Amino acid sequence: MEKSSSMKTLTRILHGFIIVATLVGAVVFLFLTPWVGQELAEENPEFAWAYFPCLIWAWFFALPLFIAVWPCWKLAGSLSTSEGPFTRKNVRFLHLVACLAFADALIYLTGLLILGFMGASQPGLTYIISPIVIFLCLAFGVVMIALSRVLNESVALREENDMTI
Repeated sequence: MEKSSSMKTLTRILHGFIIVATLVGAVVFLFLTPWVGQELAEENPEFAWAYFPCLIWAWFFALPLFIAVWPCWKLAGSLSTSEGPFTRKNVRFLHLVACLAFADALIYLTGLLILGFMGASQPGLTYIISPIVIFLCLAFGVVMIALSRVLNESVALREENDMTI
């Protein structure tokens, strides 16, 4: 009984974290990014034309992040269910999150290249921030793939153990 209540507490904490992260992401991408873009367009009128392409790129980059909220919510919720976290469904959720991370790296790189060809790239963004963002997306995707494989092995062992009397 003790373990069940601690798992429910952990689920609540994780759900709270997901809610806060989603709200922060929404504020950043829906309010802060357009506001900063407007400020930059006013300060640098020669780049004002790039406001909407950059904003669209930011929103496309945010899309996989917001889609990942659903499988993360389900994964956190599975900790306190009777099935527990060791299910094939959770393996698929981890794999989906990995694919979304890889998609984010691709979206970021594609947007960077398009903006570069349009003449809207900045050296700081191109040479410093972009490799970090792309690396983090790829690293997160690799970690999620590894976790999904480990979880898949755990599920197989659990299923084999459940068949043994």
